[in-house]
Amino acid sequence: MKKDVTIHDVAAAAGVSAGTVHRALYGKPGVSAALRQEILHLADEMNYQPGPTPAMRSRRTHRIVVALPGCTRENHFFFSRMWDGCRQQLEDLAAYHLDVVEAPFDDTPENGFAAQLARIFRQYRGEIDGLLTGGRIFEDSLEALTRVLSSGIPTVLVNETFPGVHPLCTVRTDCFTEGRLAAELLDASLAPGDKVLLCAGDSRLSSNRDTVAGFESLLRARRPQVPIIRIHGYSGVDGTYETILRALESDPHIRGLFSVNLRCTLMLAEAVRTLGLQRRVFAVGSDLCDESAQALRQGELFCLISKNPVEQGRLAVKRLTGYLLHGHRPESETEFLRSELIFQSNLEQFL
Repeated sequence: MKKDVTIHDVAAAAGVSAGTVHRALYGKPGVSAALRQEILHLADEMNYQPGPTPAMRSRRTHRIVVALPGCTRENHFFFSRMWDGCRQQLEDLAAYHLDVVEAPFDDTPENGFAAQLARIFRQYRGEIDGLLTGGRIFEDSLEALTRVLSSGIPTVLVNETFPGVHPLCTVRTDCFTEGRLAAELLDASLAPGDKVLLCAGDSRLSSNRDTVAGFESLLRARRPQVPIIRIHGYSGVDGTYETILRALESDPHIRGLFSVNLRCTLMLAEAVRTLGLQRRVFAVGSDLCDESAQALRQGELFCLISKNPVEQGRLAVKRLTGYLLHGHRPESETEFLRSELIFQSNLEQFL
């Protein structure tokens, strides 16, 4: 018996995703007129019959909750790209029966992770099939996450790990190695008598903590005599910027700079710009956004080490839906993505 042509067959022939074919066939936005016409013509040639197959009709809907920091204030710079990655991958799965519930959260009690999750569980009476989450999850939010895992709901984490929490898998970059890479870059620029300023972020976050550990382990091994001035802080409203500014203004021996996260990277670049230190210091930042790209162009940063949040989001969705839809369990509990080094010379490749 001849095998029926599927939406995936049409997608493979057109060189696009199944989600793009779905949007083209059903007149949804996001596909150009020319590509839509090409896909329709190809589907007709292949004798593709739109509509769900018997297997699709029998497949139940899976409700997935995506709970990441909302794209407001400082969260916008990093997590907007992670949201983009999640949505891109979900679009590619448009042919499947997925009910995606977006739950952006912040640091306030009324809109924090625990509060958002409680609202969703009430609304859907606990009928949640999978959870994708990451970010600043502490105290009561961590308790809420532990309860979700204890209930057996498959969960994929992105960017962060949490003590005592064992999800289906965690998707992240190797932050310890990123810290060592930053230290190696600074090591090549330091002269006798120089000091290093380390913007260490929030020590409660595993990504920040691991990056600091990697950075200090290599720099102390290679340059044990170099003082490391560590500044903790996360938000632009907690005095971190003023602390960075004072340190750079008062100590001309600070020549090497490194920030473990994007928020602090932007504050670091602003301080370098304000004090006119572009030619006096060697600054390594973390992660890419429009603002950090501009700082790179202007010489306020020498390079960026990107954690690739778009790909983190895409892969996290892929691992969660692969398990829910096809029963494919991730091969390891932690899946590391390769981080990326971004300089002025290759910046345009990442924009």
